[in-house]
Amino acid sequence: MKKINARDFQTIYGDLKQLIGAKINQTTIINSRCFLFSFSMIKNEQLFISLEHQNSYVSLIGKVDSISTVICNTNDVLRKYIRESYIVNIEQVNNDRIFKFTLQKSNDLFEKEKYILIIECIPQRPNLIITNDKNIILYASHYTGLAAQRSIIQNFEYVAPSPIQLREEEIKPLNDIKILAVSDYETAVKKRAQEKYEPLFKHIKIRIKSLEKKLGVLNDSIEDATKKKIYINHGNTILMLADDIEQIKKYVKENNIKYDDSLSSGENANNCFKIYKKSKRTIEMNNIEIEKCRNEISYLTYILNSCAYMDESEMFALANELLPHKYAQDKKHIKTVSIGLLDYKGTQICFGKNSSTNDKLTFSIANKNDTFLHIKDYHGSHIIVRNSNPNSDTLLFAAELALVLAGKETGEVYYTIVKDVKKGRKPGLVNMLSYKTILVQNVREESKSIIKNYKNI
Repeated sequence: MKKINARDFQTIYGDLKQLIGAKINQTTIINSRCFLFSFSMIKNEQLFISLEHQNSYVSLIGKVDSISTVICNTNDVLRKYIRESYIVNIEQVNNDRIFKFTLQKSNDLFEKEKYILIIECIPQRPNLIITNDKNIILYASHYTGLAAQRSIIQNFEYVAPSPIQLREEEIKPLNDIKILAVSDYETAVKKRAQEKYEPLFKHIKIRIKSLEKKLGVLNDSIEDATKKKIYINHGNTILMLADDIEQIKKYVKENNIKYDDSLSSGENANNCFKIYKKSKRTIEMNNIEIEKCRNEISYLTYILNSCAYMDESEMFALANELLPHKYAQDKKHIKTVSIGLLDYKGTQICFGKNSSTNDKLTFSIANKNDTFLHIKDYHGSHIIVRNSNPNSDTLLFAAELALVLAGKETGEVYYTIVKDVKKGRKPGLVNMLSYKTILVQNVREESKSIIKNYKNI
C-alpha cells in the first residue's frame, strides 16, 4: 500500500473531527518519532501520530495493546500540557498536512487553561509543537535556529508554513489509511525496542569487531612463530658444528642468527631451542585463543540475529545478561525468553532464541521421536520439527529456518532424532550420537516470509 499523500489529509481530517469534546487520558511515546493518544470518551479508537521523515501523518486506529511510554523529557511535557485535557476544536491548517488541536485543561488551582497542539506532517521536517493560547511556542520536538527560513524557537511566536499547491493524487479510502496506520504502529513498536536497546546492539557489534581484530593479531603472531620453528634446526646445526667456530660464524651470518661469542656453542644452541619452544607454545596457545574468539564471535552473531525474533521484554532479559550495569535497575521487568513456533503446512516447528530456551525446547518440550536440526559448526537455534519423519519439503524449510536464525543464506544443517541428542558441557551445547546433513544452497524468499509470521509460546 502506498504512503499517505497530501490529499489524504482531507480524509483524515474528516475522521478526526469525532475527537472534538473527547478527553485525552493517556499519552504514550512509542519511540522517538511516534506517539499514541488514548481517550476516555472514545474507547475503541486511539490516535496514532507518526513523525517519520518520509512517512509523517496522524490517524485514528482501532484499540491496540497498551505499552508503557518511553521515559524522557517529551513525556513530561505531554503530561503537563496534553494529558487530562479536552479537545475543544480541531483545524486543518491551510488545507495542508498540518493539524491544530485546541485543548483545554484545569491547572492545580482548577483554573481553565488553553493550549494548542500542532502536528506538522511535512516530509523531512515533521514536528510536534505546543503553544499557549497566545500562540507562543512552549515546546517543539524539533527546534530550528534564527537563521532558518521559518524559526521554531521556544518562547517565540508560532508561524505556520506557507500554503502548498496540492498535486492531483488519488485519495485513499479511510479504511486503507487505517490499515496502513496499524501496520506503521506495529513497525514503530519494533523500532522502539531497537532504540531502547541500541547500547546492547552497539556493545555486541563492538565486541565482535574487537574479537575480529584480536583474531588478526593472533594469526599474525602464529605466522611469525611458525617462521621461528626453524630455530630447532639452527640449534642442531650449531651443536653439530661445535668444534668448528669458523663454520658456526659462517652459518649464523648466512641465517641471520644472534650468536653470543661470550657463550659456548652449546649455550647458543640452547638459546635457539628456547626460541623454538617459545614459538611452539605461542602457536598452541594462540590456536586455543583463536578457537575461543571464533566461538564467541559465532555466539554473539547468533544472539544479534535472534534479537529480530524477540519482543521488548525478551530483549531486556538479554540486555540484563550482557549489560547488567546499564539495565539492572529494571530487573523486576525481566521476562523469560519465549520459544518461537511456526506452522508449516500443518506441521509444527519450534525454535529457541538463546542457550536456555534451546535447552528447554530440546530436553523438556520435544518428544524423543521429534526431529532435531542445528546449523553445522556454528552457534544457532535448536530447531524441533514435531514429526519423526518429516517430508523433504518440511525438512528443507526447517533447515532454512536454522540458517535464517543464524544470519546465514547458505550452509549445511545437521538433523537427527531428538533421542540421539545429548546435553553438552554448557547450556545450548549438544552432542549427537548420529546425524545426517542437509545442504541449503539459498534460502527461499517464500520461506523468509513464512518465518516472519512466527508466534511465541
